[in-house]
Amino acid sequence: NSSNISETKNKASDKIWSGRDWLKSCPKGNSPTTSLLLQFDQILTQRLLAHMAYWLKIHSLSNARAVWIYALLARLDKPLGIETAATVREIVRRCCAQRAEISKAKSSLLPGLNIIITICGRFFSQASDEELGMNIK
Repeated sequence: NSSNISETKNKASDKIWSGRDWLKSCPKGNSPTTSLLLQFDQILTQRLLAHMAYWLKIHSLSNARAVWIYALLARLDKPLGIETAATVREIVRRCCAQRAEISKAKSSLLPGLNIIITICGRFFSQASDEELGMNIK
């Protein structure tokens, strides 16, 4: 019996992956649907948006992530609480930094970055004129 238990433990420990291994094995994911988004309350929406902001600290924005951020921003209610405003502001900062690093004007990520920056900046008032590309003098 004890040998069976140790074999089971060894098999289980073989299946424990690091975070990076898990990410590599994951499928591309699903796009947000309206029916799914309508099931999210404001707390879940804010938590998912905070997760996206954290993700942007580590990784570059992908088109799939841009769609999710856009959908979550569309689901977010105004006025923003302090923590949510900080999260939206963090997303603006990360997107602006990534936009500045893009060397090609025809990059497929540029429209997504600009849309997210514009929504966060204009609708939620979390970006400066400089970040929005409106160098008003």
